[in-house]
Amino acid sequence: MSAFFPKRPVYVGIDGTTLSSVQIRAARKGWEVLSLSDRIVSRDAVLISALPPREVLVRHTKMQVKKRKELLAALSFQIEPLLPYPIENAILQAEPAARGNHVTVFATRIDMVERHLETLREEGIEPERVTCTPYALAALSKTFEFADSPLFLVHEGRELVTCILVDRGNLIAARAFDRSEEIGLEVHKTALSFAAAHRLPIEAVYLIGKGREAIGKATNKEVRTPRALGLRIDELEEHAVALGAALSATGPDFRQKTLVYPYQWRRIKKPLTTFFLCTALLIGSCYGWSKVSFEMQQKKIAALFTYLSETPPPTSAQGYLQKLNGIEQTIRAEPELYPLVPNLPTVHELLGWLTALEPKIEITSLNYKMVKRPDLSHPKQHYQVKVDVEFTAKSPAEATAFHEELLAPNPIINASQEISWQTGKGKYRTSFFLKDKTRYW
Repeated sequence: MSAFFPKRPVYVGIDGTTLSSVQIRAARKGWEVLSLSDRIVSRDAVLISALPPREVLVRHTKMQVKKRKELLAALSFQIEPLLPYPIENAILQAEPAARGNHVTVFATRIDMVERHLETLREEGIEPERVTCTPYALAALSKTFEFADSPLFLVHEGRELVTCILVDRGNLIAARAFDRSEEIGLEVHKTALSFAAAHRLPIEAVYLIGKGREAIGKATNKEVRTPRALGLRIDELEEHAVALGAALSATGPDFRQKTLVYPYQWRRIKKPLTTFFLCTALLIGSCYGWSKVSFEMQQKKIAALFTYLSETPPPTSAQGYLQKLNGIEQTIRAEPELYPLVPNLPTVHELLGWLTALEPKIEITSLNYKMVKRPDLSHPKQHYQVKVDVEFTAKSPAEATAFHEELLAPNPIINASQEISWQTGKGKYRTSFFLKDKTRYW
């Protein structure tokens, strides 16, 4: 049953630093958190890990293209001057921003992603996608119950403090620093630089962590504690990155080039198997039905030949008549055939022909109706379509000329049927039947 009606996919987010994981699933309204743990229990889930913030460069720049596929194609030429390492050693991703032609570019080195994957493989984890901590926190911010835009978010991790600026759901800027540094001062400097560089006002600081007093005193701004997905504050603090990674299924993916996920067919094996099995059953059913139908026709024909061959020849005229009557009854027992698809001018063909006539008229109403057709009770009946046209003309002379065009031999109108003509209140009405080119038995 699940092959025909699959369940909603489960997404597992993994913090690349702490290896904590969160399992979520899309619900009717938002997301449903299934578990918060340090171990992954769902084998069919989509695993998404997050690179530490210092292993990813986040740059906000202008580009003319807006489609993500075109962005990735043109990215390397425009972003190369901004990278501190060769472009051939980089993995680039980009997300269109909400304003103008701005895009947010994510860059990391191939060896950093390789090291990240090796660390996870040592724990028996093979992520399907690899995102980054800044984007994961931006994805998490979309689930906050109450949030400003732009939004300045600070997250205290075990080793690093990450600051991000989000505008209308799009990550604009990110910065990370050690927890050993003065958190209030560093957050204050970061907020000032973000606001100046991107010309966005920062009204408050959203904090996932413990440094409320220091940040509030240094920045002189309100420090707010966000709420998301019904989690307690301590749960959100511990699993914020993993939760954001699970919400990043459509964001940047650093498993590119030689690091592409090796089991891409794993998730579609079951749907493909189900599809081919259903196709095979359908073909087998059609073949079986056609074979049974063919055998039934063969039996009827064989019975008729047996009847004709085993019946002794008649010796009188009355006997011949009886035999002919028997053959006729056998033939009449078979259902009469009639064509199911008529060969009549379509509405499109009719309108094309009418508009091509001279002089030109303006059609105000057209009624195309099949008035007769064959069926089981009347298998000899022919198809018949009647057309009623109401139109206006520039002058009575043009209307008369149009009427003469209808009466002239043409491939559309059945000349053997009546062509009616009426006038009144500046409008003209005509009715006629279409030519039936259907082949009948």
